[in-house]
Amino acid sequence: MKIFDVLLVLCGLFLLSPCLHATDVSADQGNDMVHIGKAINVGPNEALGDAVCIGCSIHIAGHGSGDLVAVGGSAQVDGTLQGDAVVVGGNLRLGPGSIVHGDVTVVGGKLQRDPTAKIDGEVSNSSGLGNTRGLALLLLAPFLFMLVVGVVLSVLCTAVLGERRIEIMVDALRKHTGLGWLAGLGVLAGFVVLNAVFHWAGSLGPLAFIGLSLAMVALAIIGYTGVSAWIGHGLAPAAGLMGAVIAGAILVGVLQAIPVLGLFAILVFGLLALGGAALTGLGSNPEWLAQRLSNRVATPPASAAGGR
Repeated sequence: MKIFDVLLVLCGLFLLSPCLHATDVSADQGNDMVHIGKAINVGPNEALGDAVCIGCSIHIAGHGSGDLVAVGGSAQVDGTLQGDAVVVGGNLRLGPGSIVHGDVTVVGGKLQRDPTAKIDGEVSNSSGLGNTRGLALLLLAPFLFMLVVGVVLSVLCTAVLGERRIEIMVDALRKHTGLGWLAGLGVLAGFVVLNAVFHWAGSLGPLAFIGLSLAMVALAIIGYTGVSAWIGHGLAPAAGLMGAVIAGAILVGVLQAIPVLGLFAILVFGLLALGGAALTGLGSNPEWLAQRLSNRVATPPASAAGGR
């Protein structure tokens, strides 16, 4: 299995896991398991389908009918695995009598194999970075890191803001996509203008820049969560909100990593994220910005009212 197949397996398993619980950064659908930061343990008399673990470990003592993918963690198979075993940034141990019917790929770690362990497919073990596959991993590692960070931030943002605010942003983006993009453009223009103004504020200029930048980052994270949920609902209509957020965040991250096309994706999704958060007042009201603008137009300035 090539290094790029690892990415496809990882993203594919995420996108095909539509039933993610909203109360945890993990998902169990039937016999499939997708966990972030939480170990997967399958007992001797237990079975599962696909097992994906990011930043955690996998131990299969029973039967796995699907693939095993561990990124940033180790894996151990003491039972049988019907599919492929892929471990990136960790070790894979095959215990006595264990069987892997598919391919075994270990990148950035070691394959520890008992003499009685059986592998039916191909074996690829790259523990160093002194070859082509190691170089590919080195280039791919920042993308995988950013992908995981994006998913985790989206999940945390959903947990902090609550489902209602995220759904309000989703509804606003669905109904007013073009307006959301324009609102994002306005937010970005406002950020540039304000920084230009505060540039001449002397010692307050750097502090103003830091404050505005932090505000933009917070706005972008919240908005990206709404965009991810919006896209995720289209990918997996039957999934809960957390499942939609994770699926959408992964797809957005993958699209933004594509050369050339990724720049266009960053522009579109970035402006939609800023616009969705601005239109709804961080998810507080679907017509938040429209109401503020209408009130400002309807209420005349105090000087004008006093002169009548």
